[in-house]
Amino acid sequence: MIDTDLDDIESDGYYKWYPKKWIEQHRSREPDWVESVTTSDSAGFGPEIKSPRFQAKMVKKVRSYDCDIIHASGAWGAIWASFSGLPYVYWVTGVIDWKSDKQTKNPLKRAVFTPLIRRGIRNASMVVSEPGVINALEKEYDVPTERIATMVDLERFKPDPADGDLKQRYDCDLLLFAGARHKWEHKANDTIFEGLAAVDGVDWHLVTAEWGEDIERSKELVSELGLEENVSFVPIMSRKRLRRVINQCDAVLDQFHFGGIGSLSRQTLACGTPLISKIDTSRISDNFDSDPPILSASAPDELRDRITLLTDEDQKRQLGTESRKWMERNYGWDTLGKRYLSIYRSSLRDE
Repeated sequence: MIDTDLDDIESDGYYKWYPKKWIEQHRSREPDWVESVTTSDSAGFGPEIKSPRFQAKMVKKVRSYDCDIIHASGAWGAIWASFSGLPYVYWVTGVIDWKSDKQTKNPLKRAVFTPLIRRGIRNASMVVSEPGVINALEKEYDVPTERIATMVDLERFKPDPADGDLKQRYDCDLLLFAGARHKWEHKANDTIFEGLAAVDGVDWHLVTAEWGEDIERSKELVSELGLEENVSFVPIMSRKRLRRVINQCDAVLDQFHFGGIGSLSRQTLACGTPLISKIDTSRISDNFDSDPPILSASAPDELRDRITLLTDEDQKRQLGTESRKWMERNYGWDTLGKRYLSIYRSSLRDE
């Protein structure tokens, strides 16, 4: 079982908001050796992920696989793998992932879910993830861990001038993109709008993805700050279109709370596009050969100053070049691919 996406679908948001249609398209294009299941309670199709019958089906399926080791992505993958009788590496997708039970409001379901998550963690041959995630997990669990970055497809996300020029559409000197979901508690999206409102003397335009629990709060703030003419909310998009947008923008604004390197940050750096985001080097310093070339900001005035820096074309170009080189050194196959293989071999030896 693998998680994939429809790279060649030019989604205008339809597939995000109507996942049943998306999954039908998805499954129709899968090779024969791939079998997809949904783990979303709100997808509107398929079996309920938390039903005992579905759980039993998945455990039976995992136990039927003839393989040496399982790479279990996410909490449910680890739970199913823990019943397989095979060694498995649990890739934690984030802090919320290994604390998924705490997101379950029903106390009875949580009473069942909590021991299952603990089983998935404690029975793993190795638990791997980004340094910040592992640091948090180790405060509660004494298990074998490895700090390792997430793989990125550097052939898919790369500089490509042929992707077009969105600046013509938005008629601006500095085009910015903010693709993180609008959840102020985790992403501090309000920092973006407050920082941009303080920028003087720069003809900028922001394109931001219209998704997340706090999207209405963001729209209200944009209105309060008088930024309606400078901010465009667009539907969530496919990865193919996302790559095009990243390549056509002068800079990407990610998150201003977490301090780590998320998927949008990695994709931006791989495309050689300047990135403005909060970065806490203490969370990542043991994972890379040097600090990432990110313009760090965590407050509106800091973001304002970083935006002003990008008006220098030479500095913007240099930052983009350094970003791509940094990704090739730290996320290339020779670096990460071989480390993952080493983790698998080590997990097998420990059995």
